[in-house]
Amino acid sequence: MRPGDRLVPQEDGSLVVVLAPSHRLDLESMVRIAGRLQLVVQQPIVLGDKAVEVTCCIGFCHARQVPDADGRSLLEAAQIAADEAMRNRPGAIRAFSADLAQARSTRDALRAGFAAAVEAGQIRAWFQPQLSCDSGQVSGMEALVRWHHPDRGCLSPGDFLPALDGTDL
Repeated sequence: MRPGDRLVPQEDGSLVVVLAPSHRLDLESMVRIAGRLQLVVQQPIVLGDKAVEVTCCIGFCHARQVPDADGRSLLEAAQIAADEAMRNRPGAIRAFSADLAQARSTRDALRAGFAAAVEAGQIRAWFQPQLSCDSGQVSGMEALVRWHHPDRGCLSPGDFLPALDGTDL
């Protein structure tokens, strides 16, 4: 880290690095800093008689990327980028963008509405026959789930199941 940079531990065990102001701090510089942080963190650690390798995912946000660049909004934007890096692990680095924020908002909305969709009967099974290549006869059935979303139409599993990853739904 550079003089003036601060390392702040978070309640969830993650760490936040607050970079000191710099006139030349741009996206490329931030990626280089993130890469250097990864090199330091990923050095093997010897515990007893075993070497343990650690990886870290890094998400960051530049103040120019957030309209209201106060501390809370910068931290939230960096957390969105860090969450995306965690989804692409190990060792991923992601910069905040409005697209990431929109994707997270969509995932959160799908998560929030899924349980109610099950209760409302919007989650339905579609049965697809499996055909024998030799005879052309039906040899089995495959059940595919579809969400008949009131606003977004018929959603395939690829559209909503990733949003449910890591939940108890």
